[in-house]
Amino acid sequence: EAEALLERLNNGETIDALGLDVSEYIVCESSTDVADAIVAAVFALTEKGYTGVIEGESAYYIAEYVDDVAEHTATLEETRDLLYDDTLSAAQTAAYNDAVNAWVEAASITIYSDRLN
Repeated sequence: EAEALLERLNNGETIDALGLDVSEYIVCESSTDVADAIVAAVFALTEKGYTGVIEGESAYYIAEYVDDVAEHTATLEETRDLLYDDTLSAAQTAAYNDAVNAWVEAASITIYSDRLN
């Protein structure tokens, strides 16, 4: 099925027309938010277009090389905001998980497995 979709894309049909589920990423050689196989496939392309079908752990992927991203030096403020947001989100998630785990441990719950259907 993935090969058929790739063929349709290569023949000019658009992702929107095919109703495909799309996630957009800016990929660099040190990207960690996408699978290594996707990064390698994208960087193997020498011109704009689609990679072949890439087999992932739970899905098949087709990546598109759209354009080069202009080099940009991040300001101190941009870097601080990014790090602050990531750190805050991680701390909030950890605090939430710790609270839920504490509530579950403190709850006196009896499970009667023999009574379940």
